[in-house]
Amino acid sequence: MSQNAPRGTKKGSILVAKRKKKFRKPSAAKATVQRGSALIRGYQAELYTDCEAALLKADPGLTSIKVPAFQQLGVKILMGGHPKAFIEFFELTHQPQPPAPSPDYVDPKDIAGAKRLIDFDTLAPLKVAMENAEMGVREGNYEKIFFANYAIGDIFEEVKDPKQALFYFWRAFRATEKTKNTKQIAMGRFALGRVYWKLKNSQHAIQNYEHFITMAKTNKNIAGMIEATENLLEIHIKCAEQFKEDEDFQSSLECYEKALKSALLAQNWVAAGEMRYQLGLLNSKLKRADKALEYLTEFHQYCVKVKDIIGQGKANEAMSEVFEALDQVSDAVAHMENYLNVVDGASLLTKAQAACKIGMLYHRLSDLVAADLYFTRYYEMARQSKDVKTIAIARVNLGIVRAALDRSPAVLKEEDQPVYSKTPSPSSSGSDSDDSW
Repeated sequence: MSQNAPRGTKKGSILVAKRKKKFRKPSAAKATVQRGSALIRGYQAELYTDCEAALLKADPGLTSIKVPAFQQLGVKILMGGHPKAFIEFFELTHQPQPPAPSPDYVDPKDIAGAKRLIDFDTLAPLKVAMENAEMGVREGNYEKIFFANYAIGDIFEEVKDPKQALFYFWRAFRATEKTKNTKQIAMGRFALGRVYWKLKNSQHAIQNYEHFITMAKTNKNIAGMIEATENLLEIHIKCAEQFKEDEDFQSSLECYEKALKSALLAQNWVAAGEMRYQLGLLNSKLKRADKALEYLTEFHQYCVKVKDIIGQGKANEAMSEVFEALDQVSDAVAHMENYLNVVDGASLLTKAQAACKIGMLYHRLSDLVAADLYFTRYYEMARQSKDVKTIAIARVNLGIVRAALDRSPAVLKEEDQPVYSKTPSPSSSGSDSDDSW
């Protein structure tokens, strides 16, 4: 058959088949080699450019060529026979941020005093860890793989890149599937919990910390358990505060309950007391008076035990509000009087507000003599504070009660009821111009 046979002939078909075989997609191994070769060629070109620039700037005579640290270390990795480590090292050191940027990424240059990936004291351990990781893979040594990747994760945490740190901590954790080493599994869980929380992923952070705490209890690692529960406590509190801000009070309450458990496990009694106080307030808001009083009573008992005067005042004020909502005014009065007694060192306006509240409660009980006593104290403290608005309210309340003492309380009209300002606004301007009553 002619050499110039058309494409449709047998010879033409053979040629086409050969051509197809020639351009067949390379294997994964070949692709890796080609990719590595391309990177090396680019790396050599960049290194050559740097050297040429250094030569042009140098004085005649002996030349001292300064090459960036990441290039020096990259060459050493390559010459040491670690091509995979070189490729990964090259990709990481030739970009200012992780491959998939996100709002969570924080540029190290924006953080005062932060270590940077381009610094030699960061790059040198990164080089060693990457070489160890590659050697671990070659040898099938999963312990070496774990420690190498864990070290790389630590480095990225130091340079404030939690997203990249998470990638390497996960690599380390996956190696524990082979090692079955409980200590390494615990290390991985703790690191993952820490980094997930830095990335604001509370769900995964909590899961990993809880796994770690379970293991720490089994292995009697008390110090590690306390550290993890303290971190877990912080997460639960932040979540509770966020839910409260969003007015999702039920979810907030559930987070505070978890926070209380964490505080007790960590033996953080101060935090446990504060959690009981917050649970008391939330149960009160959700109209669960019994639970509110239970938590507030426990908080008050703790404050008495540690002689926390401010805490005692907070507990008494909160319990007074619960009893008032239950229409148990006498109990509400008793707690507010206790509150006023323990907040002696508070500001004048705080004490004035408490005196006003007690006067209001006595007025509800139709005890006008007691109401007059506390409204008088309210007025005196208002005058001392020189707050115009508070003085005006105190004068009105005191006038109404004193007028009522000369007639039957039953004939008081609705518009004559005392005015109670729950949050008096301090004012820097104005004064009590008329000191006479």
